[in-house]
Order: sequence, then structure tokens, then C-alpha cells
Amino acid sequence: MTQNTIHPEDAEKTGKPHAPAVQLQASANPIRHRLTTEELAPLLRVKPQTIRAGLCNSGHYVGLRPAVKLANRRLLWDAEQVAAVING
Repeated sequence: MTQNTIHPEDAEKTGKPHAPAVQLQASANPIRHRLTTEELAPLLRVKPQTIRAGLCNSGHYVGLRPAVKLANRRLLWDAEQVAAVING
């Protein structure tokens, strides 16, 4: 099982001190490698609507594009890409 950890020290580089450590765990189930927009927003410290608006306006949000768009119109984001963006 792979773990991607986002440390508080990394948050200081972005000018956002005291960020909680976030652990993203990969599992054998490929669906669990994905985050919903509501799960992604607190990791990036924005509201879910900010992510949706960025995607609508420019086709991505901070370089992230949804991995899957479900039939119910929900977006799923790749956890490894999210960790890469957060960790710089």
C-alpha cells in the first residue's frame, strides 16, 4: 500500500502556515485512488465551488483535471496528482 503524506513544513513554502498533515492512501481498488470535489477542497484550502469555477473557466484547477466524470455529474480527482500538486 502506498502512502503520500503532505507535511506541515511543506505548507510553509506556500505561505500557508500550520497546515495539517494529510495522508492519501492508495488501495487495490482504483476508485479509492480518487477524491470527490468536496474531499479535494479542504486539502487545497478552497471551497468546492472555487474548484468547479476554475475547471469551468480554464479547463483545469491549478493544473488538475478530473480523472472521471460520473453519470451523476460528480467529478473524481486523482489522489496522486493532488498529492503532487500540494507537495510542489
